[in-house]
Amino acid sequence: MTFFEKYTYRQKKVALLIIIVLLGAAAYKRAFSVTLDQLALNDELEQKKNEAQNSVQTLKNKTLQLNQVNKVIGKENVPNEIVQHSFLSFVKNQDVNLIVNSIDEPHQYQHPDFIINTNKVTLKGNYLATTSFIHQFETKFNLGRLVSLRCFKQKNRSTRKEELLTTLFFQNFSE
Repeated sequence: MTFFEKYTYRQKKVALLIIIVLLGAAAYKRAFSVTLDQLALNDELEQKKNEAQNSVQTLKNKTLQLNQVNKVIGKENVPNEIVQHSFLSFVKNQDVNLIVNSIDEPHQYQHPDFIINTNKVTLKGNYLATTSFIHQFETKFNLGRLVSLRCFKQKNRSTRKEELLTTLFFQNFSE
């Protein structure tokens, strides 16, 4: 006589069903749930990886845009004293016959996000030297951008000759 003969088929089926359910639960707990969790984690990590790659690309695009803006408006976050000294050095290094007649105190416009420094410089010299210098200034001076230009004649009282004066307004930006 065997151990299972005293139970009916119905009791054996119920026991078998309970054993199958317990084995299924144990298999789910030990193998399937871990696999499903790992698949969900893998999907989440893939999304984060894509976001990171997109953010790197976005950062590269922003850097490129910032470089383009800096080319248009000049380098940012350079102290205005350095900009003025660089301007004087730039005038000195050019082979044009110009004299810096005056440099006014810079005007500052404060915006919540940035500061605009407007520099006013008056140069004395002839027309050809002035136009040559302006061209060199616009193409090679990268610490500020020319925003306005005014040429006028003024009579020199000591020599009694008229002189050409050019007032340049250029701006640089800082945060």
